[in-house]
Amino acid sequence: VSLEGLGLADGAEPSYTSLSFPYTGSHIIRNGWNPATSSYGVFVESREHGDQGGLFKDAKCCNTLQIGAFGQDLFNNGVGFAYNFLPSPVMVDGLQQFTLNGKGTHSRKGDNNEGLKPITPYRIHHSERYDIAEGFYNGVWAETIDHDPPFYDFKYRLEVQKKAISGITHRRIVQFVKKYGVWIVLDIMRDEANVGNRTSPSAKATGDRSNTEHSTSNIEPITDNRSLTPDTRLPAVALLAKEGHLTSAAHTYTQQFFMPELQQKAPDGYKLDQFNVDQKTLSLKSTAPDKANLEMYFAGPATDSLSIQPVIQKERPVDPYNFYRADRHDEYTFLHLRNQWKADGDSLLITVLQAKGPKGEGDAIANFARSADGFIAKLTSGAEICFNAHLTSDAKVNGGFESSLSVKDTDGVESGIVLGKENHEFADRNWWSETRMPVYAPIRELTISPDRNVFTGSLDVNITCPDPDVDIRYTLDGIDPTLNSPLYNGPVKLTGSAMVKARAFRSTLLTAGRKGLTEMPADRTSGTLTSRVYTAVFTCQEPLVADKMADDKLKPGLKFSYYQGKWPFLLFGAPTLKPVKTGAAAKLFDISANEGNKGAFGFYYEGFLRVPEDGVYTIHAPDEFMKFRPLAGYDLIVWLGRQVQYSNGVAKTGGTLNDWYPATRRHAFGNWSVALRKGLHPIRVYYADFRPGAVLEYMQFTYPELNVPGLTKVFFDGKVPTLEISAPSMKRQPIPEAWLLN
Repeated sequence: VSLEGLGLADGAEPSYTSLSFPYTGSHIIRNGWNPATSSYGVFVESREHGDQGGLFKDAKCCNTLQIGAFGQDLFNNGVGFAYNFLPSPVMVDGLQQFTLNGKGTHSRKGDNNEGLKPITPYRIHHSERYDIAEGFYNGVWAETIDHDPPFYDFKYRLEVQKKAISGITHRRIVQFVKKYGVWIVLDIMRDEANVGNRTSPSAKATGDRSNTEHSTSNIEPITDNRSLTPDTRLPAVALLAKEGHLTSAAHTYTQQFFMPELQQKAPDGYKLDQFNVDQKTLSLKSTAPDKANLEMYFAGPATDSLSIQPVIQKERPVDPYNFYRADRHDEYTFLHLRNQWKADGDSLLITVLQAKGPKGEGDAIANFARSADGFIAKLTSGAEICFNAHLTSDAKVNGGFESSLSVKDTDGVESGIVLGKENHEFADRNWWSETRMPVYAPIRELTISPDRNVFTGSLDVNITCPDPDVDIRYTLDGIDPTLNSPLYNGPVKLTGSAMVKARAFRSTLLTAGRKGLTEMPADRTSGTLTSRVYTAVFTCQEPLVADKMADDKLKPGLKFSYYQGKWPFLLFGAPTLKPVKTGAAAKLFDISANEGNKGAFGFYYEGFLRVPEDGVYTIHAPDEFMKFRPLAGYDLIVWLGRQVQYSNGVAKTGGTLNDWYPATRRHAFGNWSVALRKGLHPIRVYYADFRPGAVLEYMQFTYPELNVPGLTKVFFDGKVPTLEISAPSMKRQPIPEAWLLN
């Protein structure tokens, strides 16, 4: 672990050990910075089904947990090549999470756009004592293999949907007790077809710490109202529901982990015969000499039918197409740990993991006792861990469960975590006092408005956040906001150009009885106590002077220049091509001159835009052009108004037009503003379409149309795009044809 570049003194370590990255759903969890003496892991959430991501995101995020300890890899992801899909941590009837279900793209173009990913809505917590991370999958389950090429085969994609299962969700909550290196993993399987059999809350087991009488936190409940509902899933998911794939039969669930197998090039691996499985006590232990070893225990309602399967070697991936190996590293193999149970309706499995060092370093579980809802574990040091969890009747509130973790140290002082109706960490509990710290999801996105970047005179800037328990602080000088920056209490009036930066801070922190943050948190990536910094640049401009030209000399519509050629030559305004045809277009995006052409083409449209009044006019790029879902399949550049040029400090209107190329200048989320005087202003639009005559093609798989029926759209399938405009006195709408003249 390298600590270089953190600005710390020699030998110093950061004040935190764990970090989360809420925009990717990735969590690094550890109890120390020295891997030789600590336990550590990586948890990667499943992203919402149908979310942005594609091959290198969706297929790599499935609630997987990889852990190590004392410099030794213990659980890994079970794959040996970067292009492999990760196996699901829990399978349903032998089927894996099928994140690519219904997708029509091979997922290397466009939908791999990290900049548009939403922040995770799930709980994250890192403190001196505990770590918490949470993930949720609500997609379909289907047969899948380890690598992507078959999913380029559209017939395969359509066929695999017929056997898919929908309506079963997987929520995984990982809690880590840092002092003792104990991992507690909750796997909650919800069967939406069995909502009538929804588990009701059971009696609280001994050690439960969720007594609402002691609640002083003012925390917004964690709900799934930010998750995709069945109505907003991919079309293929909705189709599965309509076709009866929401099955109410009992399901077999298989929890799976992977460990490295001992090989010549993997000397840190384990052998098949170095595991002890005790079905009576529901425990599994590795017994490799001179290596870190792992203990695994199980509790919760799912243990009524739980069976720990024999450890086997993970099967090698098969490439049915014989042209692209799914796993290129033959020297690396993995051991497959499987734990199987059956349930008719919802179920919950608690898994407890702990590692010991090669020389017996670290604490160990001396006694493990299961209860109806949890366990009590006594450690060799004398400490005691009590945990219980149960499902609630409403799966959409607080994650559909409640849990309580209590750790009693050898000195008798208790600490722990409560999740559910309340979400907090308690510490230093004794008979006369207790300290509490809320457990939050990341602060949701801030919005800086209005959605334009130019103004005249003055402008009122609004900053909002959906979370009620935050303070928003801002700056106007480009410096990142701190706790000493001005507090936002209402619209901020700008009278000149400014860079507005805003950041939200939790206003309620029940630590040692104080309210709100008193200093900047060391961990600023997790987003639970302070948000990231949001930036908006607003430029104060004088309106551009209109061209002096008599209306009676102009005609409705625009002039056009029409181009044909291979698509690379049509990019960036077709600088090397000569027009095939010129003429007059009745309106913007009139492509009648392209009739009969089956290849890529481009149009320059030019003329004047007649604006009815002084003001700031904003051009809005088409959604598909900015969001890549589906891919636009075309290029677009806009010029509007003449640039102001300066000579000896005197401003003059020049002949060069202001240009906007949204593909490379994606500021303002697809908006571009220009201050204009009433009258005529030169406008020019370049549009190049690469879709006509194209085929969906990758490797040897082709489809003769833009999109495959039954799969999500790869390309925008409208005939032409729509360019919209708005003004202070006019709502966003397509550019009026009456405004365009030539």
